[in-house]
Amino acid sequence: MNVTRNVGSFTIPNWVLNLEKNYPTYIKKVNDVTLVHIDDIDFSNTKNLARDKGINQNVKNLLVESFENDGFLEEEEPIIIFKNSTYNDDTSKLSKPKGHFGRLCIHRLNAADEADETKFDKNLPSVVIELQDGLSKQEVNFILALIGLEENANRKAVNNAGMNDYVKGAYNMVVDYPGTPEVKMKYLEKELKKMKRNGSRLWTRYQKIREVMKKVRRLIDLKGVATKLSTFADGQEWVDRYYEDEFAYGDVQINNLVISSNSNSKFSKLDITQPHLKSVSLYWPSNRMDRNANDIFLATEHMDEQGERTPIHIFLSTDTLDAGNLLHDRKTYARRMIELRKMFSKEVRELVHFVAFLPQHSSEEVQSLISFRAFQREYLKDTLTDY
Repeated sequence: MNVTRNVGSFTIPNWVLNLEKNYPTYIKKVNDVTLVHIDDIDFSNTKNLARDKGINQNVKNLLVESFENDGFLEEEEPIIIFKNSTYNDDTSKLSKPKGHFGRLCIHRLNAADEADETKFDKNLPSVVIELQDGLSKQEVNFILALIGLEENANRKAVNNAGMNDYVKGAYNMVVDYPGTPEVKMKYLEKELKKMKRNGSRLWTRYQKIREVMKKVRRLIDLKGVATKLSTFADGQEWVDRYYEDEFAYGDVQINNLVISSNSNSKFSKLDITQPHLKSVSLYWPSNRMDRNANDIFLATEHMDEQGERTPIHIFLSTDTLDAGNLLHDRKTYARRMIELRKMFSKEVRELVHFVAFLPQHSSEEVQSLISFRAFQREYLKDTLTDY
């Protein structure tokens, strides 16, 4: 039988020690590595709050074979488990809760449980984390999800975590936090940035935090209302929160959408993979309609100064709060912009391209854009000959 007789070669992972140092409000103590029998760990009805899917049977079966043939390898990290206490948030479904519960290392726990006990001694080298007494369910889920995210970043233990797992963990950090979706998202942003400052190997770039937050927001803000996008700041906030570079206009994959200003109608690159495809990118919320013609003038003036002609790509939104009026307002605004385009010379008209509306309601595909041409074909067929 493969038996782990001592734990002298195992150490507490650095990422666990880092959590103990940075989250004393939640973590009372991280105990030295010790042997804990699988029968004293409750994990059958629990799940890792930072993993999107359940057990991968192939991975588990390989671990069963490894345990039976080679035992618990010294180069592996110890199992990370938690001590059951008064904060128990339904982690144990047993009438007599076990001394520990597992939310991490679920594949190894299941493999150890299924391994033939005549071939593998089920005393596992373990690090037992004690959480603070009296934590609420929201606080317990927050710290368990956060620890799960840090395990995802620990590639020695986890080699297949991906974006869906990061989103799941971030979502579980904040889903029970009291307040509106806006309050939850501000809290989440603060905590993810704190993790980065504390040296997390997961949040190495702020861009990754923004990508995860976009996806979490869509899970949290399921109802929503029509959102006014009246300013450049409003439009850019939508891009930062939601847009996932999924919209294509002709040969241009719009992966560099920046609408924080009209930049005096200077050249931009909507598709960073094709830097030769220059254009002028303009954002026209309907409340500044009186300035739209001047934007075209400035754009063509800049082209004259540079001695080249490029497309003028225009993105639209309406000054609407009532979701029931959103379609009506878009149709009205689109007609007015088509009429505005007619004012210019043929040479300038050929440069002007109405690309898309920004989505303004949570029922819409908020991670992409609403094609102007498709909208025109569905609702404004009589204008197709004009543009």
